[in-house]
Amino acid sequence: MKTTILLVGALLCLNFSVTAQQKHSAFKVGAKLPDSIWQYSYKLINNKDGKFTTSLKEYEGKLIILDFWASWCGSCLAKFPELDSLQAQFKDRLVILLVNSINTKDKLEHMQKVLTGAAEETKQTQLNSIINDKMLMNLFPHQYLPHYVWIGAKGDVLAITPAEFVNATNIEQLLPTTKLTKP
Repeated sequence: MKTTILLVGALLCLNFSVTAQQKHSAFKVGAKLPDSIWQYSYKLINNKDGKFTTSLKEYEGKLIILDFWASWCGSCLAKFPELDSLQAQFKDRLVILLVNSINTKDKLEHMQKVLTGAAEETKQTQLNSIINDKMLMNLFPHQYLPHYVWIGAKGDVLAITPAEFVNATNIEQLLPTTKLTKP
């Protein structure tokens, strides 16, 4: 019996080691996202096209700003109208994608109310949100919300910033670096 327990324990340790090695570590500014991150399928809500999943690959060639948020974060919600305006202003070259991680413990119904403006003191947003996220949260760990990650058209992490840096001037400065040129 002791041998069986030791053998099972050893196998679990080996399995944990292999699993840990397969996980991606946190990305820093200048890092390039691997194809597996671009192809990963994320759950999506508030999409006017009726899609329920998305991948970053769908936005390749544009500047992508990931906005990590929670329904209980007043600063996050206050920024949504400005983000909507920026998305409309740069619609062909920019995508702002909200990211609600599993750690926020937000319920789907409440998130939908917040995004549609049905929740108290919220306004409707046209932005899409990834929900129940684990992957992006692990790739871009943070302690405060909102938290913004700027990804260039070629998959490089251009910046990781707080809210005050997400404005038209900074977006305009980064857009030229996101244009893809034909060979």
